[in-house]
Amino acid sequence: MSWLSAFVRWLRRRRPPIGTVPPTPALDSAAGLQCGFGEALGMYTLLAVRREGFTVVRLDLQQASFTQTTAFAREAVDAGLTPLCIIRTPEQLLYLPRGAWAELGNEPDLGNGWTVDTYLVAADRAVDIARQADLRLYLGAVSNLNKRGLAFLQRLPWRAWPSARCSVHRYPNGHLPTIPHAGMASRDDEVRRLRAIIGADRGWIVSECGYHEHEWTADEVALHMAWERRFFAQQGCELVVAYQIGDGPSTDYRDHYGFRGLDLAWKPVSKAFIKALEAS
Repeated sequence: MSWLSAFVRWLRRRRPPIGTVPPTPALDSAAGLQCGFGEALGMYTLLAVRREGFTVVRLDLQQASFTQTTAFAREAVDAGLTPLCIIRTPEQLLYLPRGAWAELGNEPDLGNGWTVDTYLVAADRAVDIARQADLRLYLGAVSNLNKRGLAFLQRLPWRAWPSARCSVHRYPNGHLPTIPHAGMASRDDEVRRLRAIIGADRGWIVSECGYHEHEWTADEVALHMAWERRFFAQQGCELVVAYQIGDGPSTDYRDHYGFRGLDLAWKPVSKAFIKALEAS
């Protein structure tokens, strides 16, 4: 038995049970929602997300302590949701519920405290821990399916990580959904290049996708997000996570991606996104 396997078994005996995630949602572009930004969400919010039709919640745990990592993930599990946890250190994986989903880092191609070399070191350890701890691990988490994001993924040794999946973000940079990023022939071409890098058989998700209401009307955002979910489902994507649960109070565009307004009422985009595959 390796030292890592022995340590994982010792830790699981030592700590109190932290629950098991709900049954894995059907991976046919399941509907996820970015909800957590380093704080407890509360059962009222999480149950509202589940009632709306989402099955996965993405939680930013990069600044969370080990105790908080357990508590915030377990909160989602208790609400019947699958947590997709953004972690900063591989050791956080040891504090997640068995079967949880985890994502190493957030947009490392933009820096965010990472270099390719430091990401490689952390990813190697995360792959080992996730395999021992029965967790689903996503690597990459690049900021977009553009040249910069794909170049970062190109530098990762995907063949050395057969058990890992890949995550990417996709934002429109002011364009309509059908318009590809610069240097790409089409939206399909973006995905073809991704799969050529990570391997055609590797599972992958879009862990952030969004349109803000500074640039589009509420009805346009609804149409665009429904289009995105249908497109990625057709491409074999396992999950699309919408960014994000709620609007903020400022006038900055980053506060206007919300699926709920400041009054906590769900906007048209939410139902359009949830029901997108029914109309396809």
